[in-house]
Amino acid sequence: MLTVTFETNGGSAVDSQEVAYNGKATKPAPNPTKTGYGFAGWFADEGLETAFDFGDGITDDTTIYAKWAIDKYTVQFIDEDGTELSSETYAYGTSAADIAKPADPVKAETDRYVYTFAGWSPEIVDVTADATYTATYTSKTKILDDDISLDADEIFVDKADFGTEITQAIIVAIGDLVLEEGTHYTVEFSGNTDEGPATVTVTGNEENGYTGTASKTYTITAKCHIKSLWASQHDIKKVLFKWTKTEGSNPDGWEVKYRTRKIGKDSKGKEYPWSGWTQKSFAAGTMQYWCPVPTDYCVEIHARAKGDKSWSLGVITCPAGGKYQAMKYVHVKDVATGKRLPEQSVSGTEVKLATINLKVGDSIQLRPDYEYPVADYNKRPRLYPNHALWDLNTAGKQIVTIYKPDGSTYSSGIIDGVATIEGSKVGSTTMTCRSPNGRTLKIQVNVTE
Repeated sequence: MLTVTFETNGGSAVDSQEVAYNGKATKPAPNPTKTGYGFAGWFADEGLETAFDFGDGITDDTTIYAKWAIDKYTVQFIDEDGTELSSETYAYGTSAADIAKPADPVKAETDRYVYTFAGWSPEIVDVTADATYTATYTSKTKILDDDISLDADEIFVDKADFGTEITQAIIVAIGDLVLEEGTHYTVEFSGNTDEGPATVTVTGNEENGYTGTASKTYTITAKCHIKSLWASQHDIKKVLFKWTKTEGSNPDGWEVKYRTRKIGKDSKGKEYPWSGWTQKSFAAGTMQYWCPVPTDYCVEIHARAKGDKSWSLGVITCPAGGKYQAMKYVHVKDVATGKRLPEQSVSGTEVKLATINLKVGDSIQLRPDYEYPVADYNKRPRLYPNHALWDLNTAGKQIVTIYKPDGSTYSSGIIDGVATIEGSKVGSTTMTCRSPNGRTLKIQVNVTE
Protein backbone atom coordinates (compact mmCIF):
# COMPACT_ATOMS: atom_id res chain seq x y z
CA MET A 1 0.00 0.00 0.00
CA LEU A 2 1.13 3.51 -0.80
CA THR A 3 0.58 6.63 1.36
CA VAL A 4 -0.90 9.88 0.00
CA THR A 5 -0.20 12.85 2.28
CA PHE A 6 -1.95 16.24 2.05
CA GLU A 7 0.19 19.30 2.88
CA THR A 8 -2.27 22.15 3.55
CA ASN A 9 0.40 24.89 3.89
CA GLY A 10 -1.11 26.42 7.02
CA GLY A 11 -4.67 25.42 6.33
CA SER A 12 -6.86 23.04 8.27
CA ALA A 13 -5.52 19.44 8.49
CA VAL A 14 -6.54 16.79 5.93
CA ASP A 15 -6.14 13.06 6.71
CA SER A 16 -3.67 11.03 4.63
CA GLN A 17 -4.90 8.20 2.47
CA GLU A 18 -3.66 4.60 1.87
CA VAL A 19 -3.85 3.72 -1.82
CA ALA A 20 -2.99 0.49 -3.68
CA TYR A 21 -0.33 0.59 -6.39
CA ASN A 22 -1.69 2.39 -9.42
CA GLY A 23 -4.80 3.22 -7.39
CA LYS A 24 -6.30 6.72 -7.30
CA ALA A 25 -6.29 9.24 -4.42
CA THR A 26 -9.64 10.67 -3.39
CA LYS A 27 -10.03 14.45 -3.53
CA PRO A 28 -10.72 15.66 0.07
CA ALA A 29 -14.12 17.11 0.72
CA PRO A 30 -14.79 19.63 1.97
CA ASN A 31 -11.80 21.70 0.97
CA PRO A 32 -9.45 22.77 3.76
CA THR A 33 -9.76 26.33 5.12
CA LYS A 34 -7.30 29.03 6.08
CA THR A 35 -8.16 32.35 7.74
CA GLY A 36 -7.85 35.23 5.29
CA TYR A 37 -7.38 33.00 2.29
CA GLY A 38 -9.46 31.20 -0.29
CA PHE A 39 -8.62 27.61 -1.33
CA ALA A 40 -7.06 27.61 -4.85
CA GLY A 41 -6.68 23.85 -5.47
CA TRP A 42 -4.30 20.86 -5.01
CA PHE A 43 -0.88 20.81 -6.65
CA ALA A 44 1.58 18.02 -7.41
CA ASP A 45 4.71 20.06 -6.61
CA GLU A 46 5.81 22.09 -3.66
CA GLY A 47 6.24 25.12 -5.92
CA LEU A 48 2.51 24.95 -6.68
CA GLU A 49 2.98 25.13 -10.43
CA THR A 50 1.42 21.85 -11.61
CA ALA A 51 -2.13 20.99 -10.63
CA PHE A 52 -2.60 17.47 -9.23
CA ASP A 53 -4.80 15.20 -11.34
CA PHE A 54 -6.82 12.94 -9.07
CA GLY A 55 -7.50 10.72 -12.16
CA ASP A 56 -3.84 9.58 -12.30
CA GLY A 57 -2.74 6.33 -10.65
CA ILE A 58 -0.48 6.40 -7.60
CA THR A 59 2.78 4.51 -8.10
CA ASP A 60 4.79 5.77 -5.10
CA ASP A 61 4.26 7.50 -1.76
CA THR A 62 2.96 10.93 -2.72
CA THR A 63 2.50 14.41 -1.15
CA ILE A 64 -0.16 16.67 -2.55
CA TYR A 65 0.09 20.46 -1.78
CA ALA A 66 -2.74 22.95 -1.11
CA LYS A 67 -2.55 26.32 -2.82
CA TRP A 68 -4.14 29.44 -1.33
CA ALA A 69 -5.20 32.83 -2.69
CA ILE A 70 -5.22 35.67 -0.18
CA ASP A 71 -8.65 37.29 0.41
CA LYS A 72 -9.33 40.86 -0.83
CA TYR A 73 -11.58 43.32 1.00
CA THR A 74 -13.05 46.76 0.23
CA VAL A 75 -12.25 49.60 2.58
CA GLN A 76 -14.54 52.61 2.11
CA PHE A 77 -14.41 56.12 3.60
CA ILE A 78 -17.61 58.22 3.67
CA ASP A 79 -18.57 61.68 4.93
CA GLU A 80 -21.07 62.28 7.72
CA ASP A 81 -23.91 62.61 5.21
CA GLY A 82 -23.03 59.34 3.46
CA THR A 83 -21.09 60.84 0.54
CA GLU A 84 -18.32 58.43 -0.55
CA LEU A 85 -14.86 59.95 -0.19
CA SER A 86 -12.76 56.96 -1.29
CA SER A 87 -12.97 53.19 -1.81
CA GLU A 88 -10.00 50.80 -2.19
CA THR A 89 -9.39 47.03 -2.17
CA TYR A 90 -6.83 45.62 0.28
CA ALA A 91 -5.43 42.17 0.97
CA TYR A 92 -6.31 40.41 4.16
CA GLY A 93 -4.01 41.44 7.01
CA THR A 94 -3.03 44.79 5.51
CA SER A 95 -1.87 46.95 8.42
CA ALA A 96 -4.13 49.88 9.47
CA ALA A 97 -1.11 52.13 8.95
CA ASP A 98 -0.94 51.07 5.29
CA ILE A 99 -4.57 51.96 4.52
CA ALA A 100 -4.70 55.14 2.43
CA LYS A 101 -7.06 57.66 3.99
CA PRO A 102 -8.63 60.49 1.98
CA ALA A 103 -7.87 64.13 2.73
CA ASP A 104 -9.61 65.37 5.86
CA PRO A 105 -13.11 66.42 4.80
CA VAL A 106 -14.52 69.87 5.62
CA LYS A 107 -18.00 70.52 6.96
CA ALA A 108 -19.39 73.97 6.13
CA GLU A 109 -20.03 76.21 9.10
CA THR A 110 -23.51 77.60 9.79
CA ASP A 111 -24.67 80.87 11.26
CA ARG A 112 -24.36 79.31 14.71
CA TYR A 113 -21.75 76.51 14.52
CA VAL A 114 -18.17 75.94 13.33
CA TYR A 115 -17.12 72.34 12.64
CA THR A 116 -13.70 70.66 12.87
CA PHE A 117 -12.85 67.22 11.50
CA ALA A 118 -12.32 64.88 14.46
CA GLY A 119 -11.35 61.58 12.82
CA TRP A 120 -12.95 58.36 11.57
CA SER A 121 -15.47 56.09 13.19
CA PRO A 122 -14.99 53.32 14.01
CA GLU A 123 -11.25 53.31 14.66
CA ILE A 124 -9.27 52.12 11.62
CA VAL A 125 -7.88 48.56 12.13
CA ASP A 126 -5.95 45.94 10.12
CA VAL A 127 -7.89 44.56 7.16
CA THR A 128 -9.86 41.43 8.02
CA ALA A 129 -13.15 42.11 6.24
CA ASP A 130 -14.96 44.78 4.25
CA ALA A 131 -14.99 48.00 6.26
CA THR A 132 -16.65 51.44 6.14
CA TYR A 133 -15.27 54.40 8.05
CA THR A 134 -17.36 57.55 8.60
CA ALA A 135 -16.03 61.08 9.14
CA THR A 136 -16.84 62.63 12.51
CA TYR A 137 -16.76 66.28 13.55
CA THR A 138 -16.64 68.36 16.68
CA SER A 139 -18.52 71.64 16.79
CA LYS A 140 -18.01 74.97 18.49
CA THR A 141 -20.88 77.38 19.11
CA LYS A 142 -20.45 80.85 17.67
CA ILE A 143 -21.33 83.82 19.87
CA LEU A 144 -23.26 86.39 17.84
CA ASP A 145 -23.90 90.11 18.32
CA ASP A 146 -27.56 89.44 19.13
CA ASP A 147 -26.55 87.13 21.99
CA ILE A 148 -25.26 90.12 23.95
CA SER A 149 -27.64 92.09 26.16
CA LEU A 150 -26.62 95.35 27.80
CA ASP A 151 -28.12 96.96 30.88
CA ALA A 152 -28.65 100.10 28.81
CA ASP A 153 -27.87 101.41 25.33
CA GLU A 154 -26.90 104.70 26.95
CA ILE A 155 -25.39 105.22 30.39
CA PHE A 156 -25.02 108.53 32.18
CA VAL A 157 -21.96 109.23 34.33
CA ASP A 158 -20.39 112.16 36.10
CA LYS A 159 -17.78 114.00 34.10
CA ALA A 160 -15.37 113.38 36.98
CA ASP A 161 -15.37 109.70 36.03
CA PHE A 162 -14.07 110.34 32.52
CA GLY A 163 -10.54 109.04 32.07
CA THR A 164 -11.36 105.82 33.94
CA GLU A 165 -12.88 102.60 32.64
CA ILE A 166 -16.67 103.02 32.37
CA THR A 167 -18.22 99.59 32.00
CA GLN A 168 -21.63 98.06 32.49
CA ALA A 169 -23.00 94.62 33.22
CA ILE A 170 -23.74 92.41 30.23
CA ILE A 171 -25.54 89.12 29.72
CA VAL A 172 -24.56 86.66 27.00
CA ALA A 173 -27.28 84.11 26.32
CA ILE A 174 -28.01 81.68 23.49
CA GLY A 175 -31.71 81.04 23.69
CA ASP A 176 -32.45 80.13 27.31
CA LEU A 177 -28.81 79.23 28.01
CA VAL A 178 -27.02 82.01 29.87
CA LEU A 179 -23.26 81.74 29.36
CA GLU A 180 -20.70 82.31 32.09
CA GLU A 181 -17.94 84.86 31.73
CA GLY A 182 -14.48 83.30 32.01
CA THR A 183 -15.80 79.81 31.35
CA HIS A 184 -17.55 80.38 28.05
CA TYR A 185 -16.26 83.78 26.95
CA THR A 186 -14.03 86.73 27.76
CA VAL A 187 -15.02 90.40 27.72
CA GLU A 188 -13.13 93.47 26.59
CA PHE A 189 -14.31 97.09 26.62
CA SER A 190 -12.95 99.77 24.31
CA GLY A 191 -13.56 103.49 23.86
CA ASN A 192 -15.06 103.58 27.33
CA THR A 193 -13.03 106.23 29.12
CA ASP A 194 -14.76 109.30 27.69
CA GLU A 195 -18.08 110.53 26.45
CA GLY A 196 -19.32 109.02 23.22
CA PRO A 197 -19.66 105.52 21.75
CA ALA A 198 -18.07 102.60 23.61
CA THR A 199 -17.87 98.96 22.57
CA VAL A 200 -18.03 95.72 24.52
CA THR A 201 -16.45 92.77 22.69
CA VAL A 202 -17.14 89.14 23.63
CA THR A 203 -14.80 86.36 22.48
CA GLY A 204 -15.78 82.71 22.76
CA ASN A 205 -13.59 80.36 24.81
CA GLU A 206 -12.66 77.68 22.27
CA GLU A 207 -11.38 75.28 24.93
CA ASN A 208 -14.92 75.05 26.28
CA GLY A 209 -16.75 74.82 22.96
CA TYR A 210 -17.41 78.45 22.03
CA THR A 211 -15.90 80.57 19.30
CA GLY A 212 -16.30 83.80 17.40
CA THR A 213 -16.15 87.46 18.34
CA ALA A 214 -19.29 89.52 18.89
CA SER A 215 -19.78 93.09 20.00
CA LYS A 216 -22.33 95.67 21.09
CA THR A 217 -21.99 99.43 21.17
CA TYR A 218 -23.39 101.72 23.83
CA THR A 219 -23.20 105.44 24.45
CA ILE A 220 -21.55 107.14 27.42
CA THR A 221 -23.17 110.47 28.20
CA ALA A 222 -22.31 113.02 30.85
CA LYS A 223 -24.92 112.83 33.59
CA CYS A 224 -27.35 115.71 33.85
CA HIS A 225 -26.70 117.39 37.17
CA ILE A 226 -30.19 118.83 37.35
CA LYS A 227 -32.18 117.21 40.13
CA SER A 228 -35.43 119.07 39.47
CA LEU A 229 -36.69 121.96 37.36
CA TRP A 230 -39.97 123.73 37.98
CA ALA A 231 -41.95 126.90 37.39
CA SER A 232 -41.73 128.81 40.66
CA GLN A 233 -43.64 131.98 39.81
CA HIS A 234 -45.87 133.17 36.99
CA ASP A 235 -46.05 136.86 36.07
CA ILE A 236 -47.28 138.88 33.12
CA LYS A 237 -45.19 137.90 30.08
CA LYS A 238 -42.62 136.01 32.11
CA VAL A 239 -42.18 132.89 34.22
CA LEU A 240 -39.62 132.30 36.95
CA PHE A 241 -37.96 128.90 36.62
CA LYS A 242 -35.83 127.39 39.38
CA TRP A 243 -33.75 124.25 39.53
CA THR A 244 -31.82 122.19 42.06
CA LYS A 245 -28.66 120.17 41.55
CA THR A 246 -27.97 116.54 42.30
CA GLU A 247 -26.18 115.76 45.54
CA GLY A 248 -22.39 116.14 45.33
CA SER A 249 -22.33 117.85 41.94
CA ASN A 250 -20.38 121.11 41.55
CA PRO A 251 -20.70 122.24 37.94
CA ASP A 252 -18.93 125.28 36.52
CA GLY A 253 -22.24 126.86 35.60
CA TRP A 254 -25.67 126.25 34.12
CA GLU A 255 -27.40 126.41 30.78
CA VAL A 256 -31.07 126.60 29.88
CA LYS A 257 -32.78 126.35 26.54
CA TYR A 258 -36.36 127.30 25.83
CA ARG A 259 -38.80 127.70 23.00
CA THR A 260 -42.30 129.19 22.76
CA ARG A 261 -45.42 128.75 20.71
CA LYS A 262 -48.80 130.38 20.56
CA ILE A 263 -51.57 128.46 22.29
CA GLY A 264 -54.44 127.26 20.16
CA LYS A 265 -54.87 126.71 16.43
CA ASP A 266 -54.69 128.88 13.33
CA SER A 267 -57.50 129.55 10.83
CA LYS A 268 -56.83 126.23 9.15
CA GLY A 269 -57.24 124.32 12.39
CA LYS A 270 -53.54 123.54 12.74
CA GLU A 271 -51.62 124.06 15.96
CA TYR A 272 -49.18 126.92 15.93
CA PRO A 273 -45.55 125.79 15.48
CA TRP A 274 -42.84 126.00 18.12
CA SER A 275 -40.22 128.68 17.78
CA GLY A 276 -36.54 127.78 17.54
CA TRP A 277 -34.54 127.12 20.71
CA THR A 278 -32.99 130.01 22.63
CA GLN A 279 -30.07 129.12 24.92
CA LYS A 280 -28.79 131.02 27.98
CA SER A 281 -25.78 130.50 30.27
CA PHE A 282 -25.46 131.28 33.99
CA ALA A 283 -22.80 131.25 36.67
CA ALA A 284 -22.64 128.33 39.09
CA GLY A 285 -24.37 130.31 41.84
CA THR A 286 -27.36 131.28 39.68
CA MET A 287 -30.06 128.64 39.78
CA GLN A 288 -33.10 130.51 38.47
CA TYR A 289 -34.18 132.33 35.35
CA TRP A 290 -37.00 134.74 34.55
CA CYS A 291 -37.97 133.52 31.10
CA PRO A 292 -39.78 135.99 28.81
CA VAL A 293 -43.02 134.59 27.39
CA PRO A 294 -45.55 136.54 25.29
CA THR A 295 -49.16 136.63 26.43
CA ASP A 296 -51.17 133.68 25.13
CA TYR A 297 -47.93 131.74 24.47
CA CYS A 298 -46.60 128.70 26.25
CA VAL A 299 -42.95 127.95 26.91
CA GLU A 300 -40.97 124.71 27.08
CA ILE A 301 -37.72 124.91 29.03
CA HIS A 302 -34.86 122.52 29.85
CA ALA A 303 -31.74 122.96 31.98
CA ARG A 304 -28.36 121.31 32.41
CA ALA A 305 -24.94 121.84 33.95
CA LYS A 306 -22.28 123.29 31.67
CA GLY A 307 -20.48 120.47 29.91
CA ASP A 308 -23.34 117.98 30.25
CA LYS A 309 -24.58 116.41 27.03
CA SER A 310 -28.08 115.61 28.26
CA TRP A 311 -30.78 118.07 29.22
CA SER A 312 -33.23 117.78 32.07
CA LEU A 313 -36.80 116.74 31.44
CA GLY A 314 -38.66 119.75 30.12
CA VAL A 315 -41.29 121.90 31.83
CA ILE A 316 -44.14 123.42 29.81
CA THR A 317 -46.13 126.34 31.24
CA CYS A 318 -47.33 129.85 30.39
CA PRO A 319 -47.28 133.30 32.01
CA ALA A 320 -50.02 134.68 34.24
CA GLY A 321 -53.06 135.93 32.35
CA GLY A 322 -52.44 133.62 29.40
CA LYS A 323 -54.90 131.25 27.85
CA TYR A 324 -55.19 127.65 28.87
CA GLN A 325 -56.89 124.65 27.35
CA ALA A 326 -58.81 122.28 29.55
CA MET A 327 -57.89 118.65 29.07
CA LYS A 328 -60.26 115.76 28.61
CA TYR A 329 -57.87 113.36 30.32
CA VAL A 330 -54.93 113.72 32.63
CA HIS A 331 -51.83 111.53 32.65
CA VAL A 332 -48.69 111.14 34.74
CA LYS A 333 -45.18 110.60 33.37
CA ASP A 334 -42.22 108.78 34.87
CA VAL A 335 -39.55 111.48 34.79
CA ALA A 336 -36.67 109.03 34.33
CA THR A 337 -38.07 107.25 31.28
CA GLY A 338 -40.39 109.92 29.91
CA LYS A 339 -43.12 107.29 29.59
CA ARG A 340 -46.65 107.54 30.90
CA LEU A 341 -47.59 105.23 33.74
CA PRO A 342 -49.60 102.20 32.58
CA GLU A 343 -53.29 102.95 32.97
CA GLN A 344 -56.60 101.14 33.33
CA SER A 345 -60.04 102.48 32.46
CA VAL A 346 -62.22 103.47 35.40
CA SER A 347 -65.81 104.65 35.26
CA GLY A 348 -67.17 108.00 36.42
CA THR A 349 -64.99 111.00 37.04
CA GLU A 350 -61.98 108.79 37.77
CA VAL A 351 -60.89 108.51 34.17
CA LYS A 352 -57.86 106.28 34.52
CA LEU A 353 -56.00 104.26 37.13
CA ALA A 354 -52.19 104.15 36.99
CA THR A 355 -50.08 101.70 38.98
CA ILE A 356 -46.64 102.14 40.53
CA ASN A 357 -44.72 99.21 42.03
CA LEU A 358 -41.86 100.15 44.36
CA LYS A 359 -39.58 98.41 46.78
CA VAL A 360 -38.84 99.90 50.19
CA GLY A 361 -36.11 102.52 49.68
CA ASP A 362 -36.69 102.86 45.92
CA SER A 363 -38.19 105.98 44.41
CA ILE A 364 -39.75 107.31 41.24
CA GLN A 365 -40.14 110.87 39.99
CA LEU A 366 -43.53 111.84 38.56
CA ARG A 367 -45.00 114.92 36.96
CA PRO A 368 -48.35 115.67 35.30
CA ASP A 369 -48.14 115.13 31.56
CA TYR A 370 -50.09 117.62 29.51
CA GLU A 371 -49.69 119.31 26.17
CA TYR A 372 -51.10 122.74 26.94
CA PRO A 373 -49.96 124.67 30.02
CA VAL A 374 -52.39 126.18 32.43
CA ALA A 375 -51.56 129.49 34.09
CA ASP A 376 -54.31 129.35 36.70
CA TYR A 377 -53.16 127.17 39.59
CA ASN A 378 -56.72 126.09 40.22
CA LYS A 379 -57.04 124.77 36.69
CA ARG A 380 -53.59 123.32 36.08
CA PRO A 381 -53.00 119.53 36.38
CA ARG A 382 -51.19 118.88 39.65
CA LEU A 383 -50.45 116.09 42.09
CA TYR A 384 -52.54 116.17 45.23
CA PRO A 385 -51.67 113.39 47.75
CA ASN A 386 -54.51 112.24 49.96
CA HIS A 387 -53.39 112.53 53.58
CA ALA A 388 -55.45 109.69 54.96
CA LEU A 389 -54.63 107.21 52.23
CA TRP A 390 -50.94 107.99 52.34
CA ASP A 391 -50.75 107.79 56.16
CA LEU A 392 -48.65 110.96 56.09
CA ASN A 393 -49.51 112.09 59.59
CA THR A 394 -49.28 108.78 61.43
CA ALA A 395 -45.86 108.18 62.98
CA GLY A 396 -44.37 104.81 62.07
CA LYS A 397 -47.13 104.02 59.56
CA GLN A 398 -45.96 106.07 56.61
CA ILE A 399 -46.19 103.94 53.46
CA VAL A 400 -44.36 106.44 51.27
CA THR A 401 -42.37 109.64 51.62
CA ILE A 402 -43.08 112.41 49.11
CA TYR A 403 -40.63 115.15 48.15
CA LYS A 404 -41.53 118.40 46.40
CA PRO A 405 -39.57 119.78 43.41
CA ASP A 406 -37.21 121.73 45.68
CA GLY A 407 -36.29 118.55 47.56
CA SER A 408 -38.20 119.34 50.74
CA THR A 409 -40.50 116.75 52.29
CA TYR A 410 -44.14 117.11 51.37
CA SER A 411 -46.55 117.54 54.24
CA SER A 412 -49.66 119.14 52.73
CA GLY A 413 -51.11 121.00 49.77
CA ILE A 414 -50.61 120.65 46.04
CA ILE A 415 -47.40 119.60 44.29
CA ASP A 416 -46.97 121.70 41.18
CA GLY A 417 -44.25 120.03 39.10
CA VAL A 418 -42.04 117.00 39.69
CA ALA A 419 -42.75 114.94 42.80
CA THR A 420 -40.44 112.21 44.12
CA ILE A 421 -42.28 109.21 45.58
CA GLU A 422 -40.16 106.97 47.81
CA GLY A 423 -41.28 103.65 49.26
CA SER A 424 -41.08 103.73 53.06
CA LYS A 425 -43.07 100.75 54.28
CA VAL A 426 -44.74 97.67 52.82
CA GLY A 427 -48.32 98.46 51.86
CA SER A 428 -50.61 99.93 49.22
CA THR A 429 -52.09 103.41 48.87
CA THR A 430 -53.33 105.91 46.31
CA MET A 431 -52.80 109.51 45.28
CA THR A 432 -54.64 111.84 42.92
CA CYS A 433 -53.68 113.89 39.88
CA ARG A 434 -56.31 116.49 39.06
CA SER A 435 -57.12 117.84 35.62
CA PRO A 436 -58.43 121.35 34.79
CA ASN A 437 -61.97 120.18 34.05
CA GLY A 438 -62.36 118.41 37.39
CA ARG A 439 -61.52 114.89 36.26
CA THR A 440 -58.98 112.98 38.27
CA LEU A 441 -56.40 110.27 37.80
CA LYS A 442 -56.10 107.82 40.68
CA ILE A 443 -52.59 106.44 41.14
CA GLN A 444 -52.17 103.14 42.97
CA VAL A 445 -48.81 102.63 44.71
CA ASN A 446 -47.72 99.17 45.91
CA VAL A 447 -44.66 98.99 48.16
CA THR A 448 -42.91 95.65 48.75
CA GLU A 449 -39.70 94.49 50.37
